[in-house]
Amino acid sequence: MGDSRNLPLCMKKLLAILGWMLVFVPDGWSQTTSPDHLLEKPNRFRSNYDVTFYELDVKVMPQLQSLEGEVTMHFRTLENVFRLQVDLYRNLEISSITYQQQKLKFNRQGNAVLVDFLEPIPARQQASIRITYKGKPQITQNAPQQGGFDWRQNLSGKDWICVSPQQTGASVWWPCKDHISDQADSMKISIAVPKDLTAVSNGQLRRINKNRSDGFWAYEWKVSDPIQTTNVMLSISNYVLIKEVYQSEVYGSLPLSYYVLPNNEAKARTHFRQVKTILNVDERIFGRYPFWQDGYTIVDTPFQGVSSHGLIPYANFYRNMPGYGVDYTLLHETAHQYFGNSLSPADASSSWITEALATYAEGQYIERKKSYVDALEHLKKYRNSIRNEIPLANPSDEVIYRTDQDPAYKGAWIIHTLRKVVNSDSTWYGLWRDLPQHFAHQQITNEELVRYLNQRTGVDCTTFFNHYLFESDPPIFEFTAVDNPKRYKITFRWRSRVPGFRMPMRVTFGDRYETLYPTQEWQTLTLTKRDGQELLLDTDRFYVFGNHLPLPE
Repeated sequence: MGDSRNLPLCMKKLLAILGWMLVFVPDGWSQTTSPDHLLEKPNRFRSNYDVTFYELDVKVMPQLQSLEGEVTMHFRTLENVFRLQVDLYRNLEISSITYQQQKLKFNRQGNAVLVDFLEPIPARQQASIRITYKGKPQITQNAPQQGGFDWRQNLSGKDWICVSPQQTGASVWWPCKDHISDQADSMKISIAVPKDLTAVSNGQLRRINKNRSDGFWAYEWKVSDPIQTTNVMLSISNYVLIKEVYQSEVYGSLPLSYYVLPNNEAKARTHFRQVKTILNVDERIFGRYPFWQDGYTIVDTPFQGVSSHGLIPYANFYRNMPGYGVDYTLLHETAHQYFGNSLSPADASSSWITEALATYAEGQYIERKKSYVDALEHLKKYRNSIRNEIPLANPSDEVIYRTDQDPAYKGAWIIHTLRKVVNSDSTWYGLWRDLPQHFAHQQITNEELVRYLNQRTGVDCTTFFNHYLFESDPPIFEFTAVDNPKRYKITFRWRSRVPGFRMPMRVTFGDRYETLYPTQEWQTLTLTKRDGQELLLDTDRFYVFGNHLPLPE
């Protein structure tokens, strides 16, 4: 999500929060007043229904920096529902909530809204409520680190308006069930703006309604694939539209839409030519682009680092990575369409998955276009930034406070290490093609990912992930050695608190490699070498720490 070298990542933005606080109110209901509502376990009034479809109709008024609109939320009841919770930031006022043309009572608790029905809706029923709202949305002072609206003007003197939802959730600008676990099956988005501006959102632009009585034009978008609330994007300016088509040899035509500011049109027409190459290479590695119905869109924004369904908010100044000939933002965000927007985490503990996979996918692209050595060098740039301060995952699924980029950097190195544990490139390449297709448009947990990897690779990855996800540091290869001119007697083991942890390890004397099979029990082997050669751990292939112990007295 954006340039992860200097911009916050999707997982960082979801998890880097200021702590959490529970507020208790009657009926055994609890909610959080912090942005943790995106990730914490849903309370009973957020888990008793499943959203199937949103109709979002919003009018954006730049001069007032305000919104007014309505949302029709279609849902399926999972039990008898007499009360449910929707989310909307407290600075936005709800005018009414109706069900079957009857006004409902509702009660605000911070950024959450409790809605009471006159009679319980039976379980396994389809229902819908309509919410009208208005107000001035929260303004971001530092997007995307801080969520909210960014109101500014571009170089043409026209309004340039964007929203950054992932730090705070979509409820910073529209009412919804704002939780990581719930995706709508599809969505309609209508954004009304002054007629000299263009409103860009997710999916396919179906029509522009120019016949409104208020003189605004409404841009009506249709999302056909499942979408998370935090992936719903809004960008407004006097954009120029560049339309192209990516022609897949296997899957047919994919429409490409580039909404760029007028002063960027010429360079965008040249720079975005690489999109077709990225899509072609990714298709060969990962299979079919996951949002074929919704298209592929790029839009000029004043900030990046926001993941969006089928859409890339772009602010990378039309530049490529030196030595690689590809734009990092386009590369990383296209990978996120597979890993993050299609295959997505089901809970807080699993939220490292998509950043890790998308970051490692960068190397898969570079390896296919250039070489394994180039891909490794790209990955090695991330290693020094790994902090190992807290585990990647939490078995209790509580929200973890993060200020690091370990979900991306360490996560990518864990996946790289797993490749060497599997030790079969044919299996590995097949895995990468199957994984995003097997879990397309699905939310997965750590357990589901590990179960899949165990079956797909033929390697038991359970203790591997039990260590790498739930321990702060990587496993430690402990060893002692008697170093003679031509022989190296080594005693070694893994140090890990995970019972039964085992993993192969490669060592080298510089001109050749030896593969060892340590467990948590001490083993001794004698290796041959030339005089003066030093044993080194193969840390280009395995993310581990080493501990060379002195010989006992």
